Amino acid sequence: RHKVALAAAECEPNLLSINVGCTTVQMLNSRYKSIANPVVQQVNADAAAYGANERRNLTAAEAALRAMVTVENGFGTSLARFPFPPAVAPMAKTLIQANQAGAKLIAEQARSSSLPQLRSFNHRVKAAGAAVQTDMKLLSKALESRPTPNQEP
Repeated sequence: RHKVALAAAECEPNLLSINVGCTTVQMLNSRYKSIANPVVQQVNADAAAYGANERRNLTAAEAALRAMVTVENGFGTSLARFPFPPAVAPMAKTLIQANQAGAKLIAEQARSSSLPQLRSFNHRVKAAGAAVQTDMKLLSKALESRPTPNQEP
C-alpha cells in the first residue's frame, strides 16, 4: 500500500534517503543539474583560458589547467556524495572514474616544462573530456527516467 501511495504522488521509494517525504525524478534530476551545470561552465571557461595561452604563455596555461583540475576534483567529490538511485549508481561510478582519470591527466599536463610538451597532451585530454561528457549525458538521461518496477526496492 505504501508503494502505491508513493507512486500515486510520483515519489520514488528508492530516493527517500534524500529527504524525508517524497522525492521525484524531477527533483533528483534538478539537484544533479545544479551540481553539473556550473562545473561544465567553469571547465569551459578554464579551457578557453588554456586555449588562449597554450602557444604563448606557459605559466598562464598551466594556471588555467590547475584551475580545471580543482573544478574536476570538486565535481568528483560532489558526485561521490550524491544519492544516486541504485539503478543509476553504476553509471555514476563510471562517470566518477572517467572524471578522475581526466583530472589526473590534466594535472600531469599542468606540470609540463614547455609549451610543446604542454600541447602534446591536448589530444588525450580532449578524448578524456569527451568521455566525461558522454557519461554525463547518459547519466542525466537515466536520471530523467522513472525507475522500472524491477529497479524499485
